Order: sequence, then structure tokens, then C-alpha cells
Amino acid sequence: MGAECFHTLSDQERHLEKAEWDEIRFGQVCTPASSLANWKAAILKLCDDTGRCDWEVVEKIVSFGERLDRLSTTVLP
Repeated sequence: MGAECFHTLSDQERHLEKAEWDEIRFGQVCTPASSLANWKAAILKLCDDTGRCDWEVVEKIVSFGERLDRLSTTVLP
């Protein structure tokens, strides 16, 4: 019952045991992947509606969503 952590702007991932997570979790986002997926969809819609996101930004947002999908399907022991 620790945490699976990832950095939204890189491919870094790590697992934290519960004791370690309890020590550092203040200020961390702890939410279901579906909530973050909804944020991703809203940001992509904003990019599309305003035309203010370049290709690199959209790619980073899509990559973020792919990492969410991967983590949400990971079964922890």
C-alpha cells in the first residue's frame, strides 16, 4: 500500500513503500489515474480550442496520458 510515482515531464518512475510514502507525501498528488486522465483531456481540448499549444507540448501531454494508462493497469502485489 505504498505508491507508484512518476514524473509528468520525463519517463522516470519509482515505487515507494508505505512508510517512505507516509514521510514524503505532503504536497504530492494522490488521486485516481482517471482524474488525471480527465485533466489531460481538458488540457488537450483547451489546446485545440485556442490553438496555443505547439506540437511538442501536445506530445508531452499525450505521453503523460500514456504513463497514466500504464500505471492504472499495473497490478501491485
